[in-house]
Amino acid sequence: MNDIFLPPLPAGHETDSRACEIVHLYLAVWDDLTPEQRRSVAQHVRGCESCTQEMRQVQQATRLVADLPPSQPSERVDAAVRAAIAARAQERGKTSDESRPVAFPERRRAHARARWRPAMLVAAALMALGVLLVSYLFFLRSAQEFQIPSQVSWNGYVLYHIQTQQTSDGASYQVKTYHDFTSNMFHVETVMDDKLDVVAVGNAQHGVLGKDMMNHVAQWDADNWVDSNSMFDLQKLRANIAAGRASYIGKGTFQGREVYQIRYQNDDILLLDMHYMPVNVLEQKPSSGEKPMYDTLEVLTQQQVPESLWDMQVPPGFKMGELPQKP
Repeated sequence: MNDIFLPPLPAGHETDSRACEIVHLYLAVWDDLTPEQRRSVAQHVRGCESCTQEMRQVQQATRLVADLPPSQPSERVDAAVRAAIAARAQERGKTSDESRPVAFPERRRAHARARWRPAMLVAAALMALGVLLVSYLFFLRSAQEFQIPSQVSWNGYVLYHIQTQQTSDGASYQVKTYHDFTSNMFHVETVMDDKLDVVAVGNAQHGVLGKDMMNHVAQWDADNWVDSNSMFDLQKLRANIAAGRASYIGKGTFQGREVYQIRYQNDDILLLDMHYMPVNVLEQKPSSGEKPMYDTLEVLTQQQVPESLWDMQVPPGFKMGELPQKP
């Protein structure tokens, strides 16, 4: 690409509004940049939150357009081009000889077609550019207008999910979590075959009681055994969408269900059903690509969950001590 058509790139440390405007221009023609230009743009983006968000929106719009089905120009376009050619030829004939009928032999037709062919290509290119622009603007408008209705509340429900994780040496373990949205209480059980079974109950206000179910040992302040996912905080979710830290990327389907898709800055995608209730999270794995974060995820009513799950009393027969190390 010839640099004369774009202003010089700002230095990597410049993050003022003018520098960002220039970087936005380069992001719009990313595929045409040289490797050196891409490195300079990437250096700026890494240190600029505004341009990071702009780059994500451009990438999302590109993916959206790429998913559009291929199309063919309407026959009406061909008819309009032929009519324009005929009208222009007729007008030229009248200008040269008003009393003589227009003579348009084959050679002249071929010449006219040859002259109109570039114009037709330009028209087709402009139409394609228009489709891209409309799609991009539609996407941006949808992303900006999406919001979770104010009357939607997760209070009165309990989120239950199971997640399989791995230790650094490749051993698998399972984490089962109950999260009461009303009280923000957690009940988390971490199990690894016959080696580990730890239950943690509590929240930030009441503290967390950890219980080693295999060795009958209890410990207070076991907060590290409760891994609360901020994606499932409705108030924070609304704030993240409003601030651009999370962006709506359209509807999709997950296991046969229609879902809203909300992408976070780490590229994880929160899935909500048509009632704005959690369905799952799609996480990006470098080795395996996109996959569900949770093996199981259900939204239960409080009546479906026994009260004993939230018991923060040290069980009889347990002694106070230290829990085993978390995987």
